Amino acid sequence: MSTRPDHHSQSKHTTQTAQSQQRSDIYISPKEAASLLCVATWTLARWAEKGIIKAMRVNPRGERRYYREEIETIAKNGGDHGQP
Repeated sequence: MSTRPDHHSQSKHTTQTAQSQQRSDIYISPKEAASLLCVATWTLARWAEKGIIKAMRVNPRGERRYYREEIETIAKNGGDHGQP
């Protein structure tokens, strides 16, 4: 029995890690988005439902992820998200 590492599975893991890293560069969690905007996570969910901000649903539970660039732009502009 060989104890050599399986380079194919190692390459597959590296690819999955790179894809995961790429997704985390694009999307952020509700907790992170809420922290950047100084609002509650339920406020983000309400804004997403009203179409004020974009969110995507991930996994069967329907958890939201927000677009990092959009959240950072809103934060940079002082939280001007289109609400009075």
